[in-house]
Amino acid sequence: MEMKSLTEYEFEASAGETMHELVPDGDETPVMLLRLAGLGAWSVLRDSGALRWDQRMHSLFGLEAGTFSGRQEDFINLIHQRDRDRVRRQFSDALNKGGPFATEYRVVWPSDGSMRVLCSKGLSREEDTGGACRMAGICWDVTESRVKEQEHAMERNLMRFLMDNAPDKIYFKDISGRFIRINKATRDWFGEDEDEGVIGKTDFGFFSEEHARQAFEDEHNVINTGVPIVHREEMETCRDGRKVWVSTTKMPLRDAVGRIIGTFGISLDITRQKRVEARLLEHLEKLLARNAELEMELKRVS
Repeated sequence: MEMKSLTEYEFEASAGETMHELVPDGDETPVMLLRLAGLGAWSVLRDSGALRWDQRMHSLFGLEAGTFSGRQEDFINLIHQRDRDRVRRQFSDALNKGGPFATEYRVVWPSDGSMRVLCSKGLSREEDTGGACRMAGICWDVTESRVKEQEHAMERNLMRFLMDNAPDKIYFKDISGRFIRINKATRDWFGEDEDEGVIGKTDFGFFSEEHARQAFEDEHNVINTGVPIVHREEMETCRDGRKVWVSTTKMPLRDAVGRIIGTFGISLDITRQKRVEARLLEHLEKLLARNAELEMELKRVS
């Protein structure tokens, strides 16, 4: 059997005492839960300022087990320089004035310079004479969740930029055909200053009965079949008489588990294109008519 060094025994004993600061009644269950959850445990004495860390605390800060000095300033120096002053102040206030310690900060691992985001919480324990004599707490890694939050924030910003700047009309509808989100181009087309003037309404509030009815039937077909409408050219007639040609694409809107909960669409204004096509067609018809006249003239001459 492999023999442990005295240092290892001392470290394990210290780590166990640190974790038991959180469970003074001696119940082992919370200690087991801390380990299963990947939480680090720490404690600090007010008079000496000495910090004690368990093994998980070392790994959270990128240190080998038992190598932390126990000095508060060494703990602070492991924190990202932009967070140090804040954490130092919060830690000192909680230890010396009493009350909870709860904060989030970045740490830089000495081994590879990588950065992690940690959360720490602690509580002070008071002596009978008053005043906090000891503070104990837990620490855990929230890097992955913060990265996901940043990614989601980036996605929201990109979506907002698209919705605010795309010249085409973009809209999302629920299963009953009510608008649930629109972009700026759609809002402007409907003549509304705020999205609230459109959200919750249907096409029947903005288009002619004929067009609104056709759009409603098309969307229900998309919902019922899951088959999208892609680049359909159609004329939109508004209730105020405006008419515009659009190329419309409508797709099924699905929730996180794939159920269809509505539709979303993009309508590209192709009115200018249709006018050009109409003029070209008119010009072509005139050319064909003129060609026919010339052919008849040639036959008479011959």
